[in-house]
Amino acid sequence: MTEPLKLAKNLEKRILSGVCAGFADYFNIDPNLVRVIAVILSFFTGGAAFLAYIVAAFILPVREEDKGIKRRYLLNFMFFIIFSGAVLTFLMI
Repeated sequence: MTEPLKLAKNLEKRILSGVCAGFADYFNIDPNLVRVIAVILSFFTGGAAFLAYIVAAFILPVREEDKGIKRRYLLNFMFFIIFSGAVLTFLMI
């Protein structure tokens, strides 16, 4: 019997943190479509979708297959946090 698919970050197909790629895997759609939807939602919600993305980046687990990539991922995640802080600061000004 196959295990049910769990929502988790996909580090292989990620651009920033793997959240959109994880949602794409979960719903079995193209990751680029999820990214475009996330950007559009971010503009229409005044940045609330971007805040939800940041929260998801912290709380979603990493896929079991991607555990070996985690070390390289941490450096990029630090860049993501700095970038997110800059964007949030810009949005609040």
